[in-house]
Amino acid sequence: MDKKNGVENPEKLLEGKAIVVTGGGGGIGSEVCMYLAKLGAKILVSDPGTDIEGKGRNPTIAESVVEKIREEGGIAYPNYDSITSEEGAKNIVKNAVDLFGKIDGLVNCAGNIKDAFTLDMTLQDFENVLKVNLIGAFLIGRECLRVMVEKGISGSIINMTSVAGILGNWGQANFASAKAGLIGLTKTWAIEFAKYGIRVNLIAPTVKTRITKTIPFFKSEEEDMLHPKHVAPVVAFLLSDLSREINGALIAVYGTKLFSFHIVQTEGAMKKSMWNPYEIKDKIKTIFE
Repeated sequence: MDKKNGVENPEKLLEGKAIVVTGGGGGIGSEVCMYLAKLGAKILVSDPGTDIEGKGRNPTIAESVVEKIREEGGIAYPNYDSITSEEGAKNIVKNAVDLFGKIDGLVNCAGNIKDAFTLDMTLQDFENVLKVNLIGAFLIGRECLRVMVEKGISGSIINMTSVAGILGNWGQANFASAKAGLIGLTKTWAIEFAKYGIRVNLIAPTVKTRITKTIPFFKSEEEDMLHPKHVAPVVAFLLSDLSREINGALIAVYGTKLFSFHIVQTEGAMKKSMWNPYEIKDKIKTIFE
């Protein structure tokens, strides 16, 4: 890697890489697009310009990000298709291949919310959130993976999950379910596509965006600590060759604090014969610890 002032120069870290960013016009997505472009990546800013519930269309959302990137000398193009349909996902990927000839990376920032207490949540509210956050991620990811495999590209895919998908959160049965599903999807892809040299990882950001700004927690925290800009360097790291040994992992971002979550198997308890409920109660501490 080039050196600058005696240290590694990040300006060429992603030079020549073609990256698709879904939700590229949003809070996290726009910061990611602009940061990656500064590192030399060519960006397809994919965003239909919907509201926080996934409704409506506004092409200027993607276009404004593209304009900012180009003003700074970067390479970027807008895309307005939705990841929520097979046709839309295929169009996004075709657009990227037509423009760049390849896809080196996918960053799934597209998301929506519709919070409600479970007893007040409609089936439509539940399905709509899963459609964008989980099904959409599957559809666009599948098409990008197809291109990477066919072209022999050792690419990188990054899915945005949430702490809600790990720990749960009041009023977010739909969102938490989608983000938990995304963890399973990511880990499965990491296993399935490792033999092709493709890495698939997760980021769990805690940031203030138009989607989260109405939640009480985000009103009380320091503005800079929750700024979506903190997610961008982590994305760049996972897209670059610096992380070529990392696959199926999760990095959580809380401002300048980076950490992870792990599922740990306990030592547990075992007996020679079938358990009965009373024996389980007696050993429950051992089972959990």
